[in-house]
Amino acid sequence: MKKYAKIINDATKQCNVAIGDNEAFYKSIGFMELEVEEDHTGNWYIKGYLPEGTLTKLKEYKIQQIKLKANQIIESTEYYPLFKQLNIQREYSLNPNGETSSGTTNIELFNEMNSFINSIRDQSNTMEETVNRYTTIDEVENFEIEYITTEETTSE
Repeated sequence: MKKYAKIINDATKQCNVAIGDNEAFYKSIGFMELEVEEDHTGNWYIKGYLPEGTLTKLKEYKIQQIKLKANQIIESTEYYPLFKQLNIQREYSLNPNGETSSGTTNIELFNEMNSFINSIRDQSNTMEETVNRYTTIDEVENFEIEYITTEETTSE
C-alpha cells in the first residue's frame, strides 16, 4: 500500500509512516510516497523488506488464536465436565451407561459431545490449513476465525 513514509533504518528499510493527509507538510519533513507493508507488531517497512520470519510468526500467532478459540468453544459447553469424566471412565473401562438428569444416557451424551468436538477440531484444522497457504501478511491479518456450532456461529 502506498503511504507517506520516511526510512529510519537504511539497513533494514524500516520506516515511519505518516498519519493524516497533509502532503505538503510530510514532503517538507522528508517523507515520500512509498509502497510499504506493516509487520504483525506494527512496524513499517518498504515493501519487500519485511524481516524474514515475520509472515511465519504471524501465521503461528493466528493458528494459536484458532486453537484457543476452539478450546474455548468446547470447554464452554454445558456438558463438557461430564464428557471429560465419561472419557476417563471409558478409558479405564468403567461403566459410562448411567443417565443424565434429562434422561439421556451417558453414552449418548458422550457420543454427541464427541461428534461436536470432532466438528470443532475439523473446522480448526481447515482454518489452520487455510492460514498456512497464505502468502501475504494482509491475508493472514484479515482472516476471520469463525466456527459453526449447532447452536450458533461463533467468530472472532
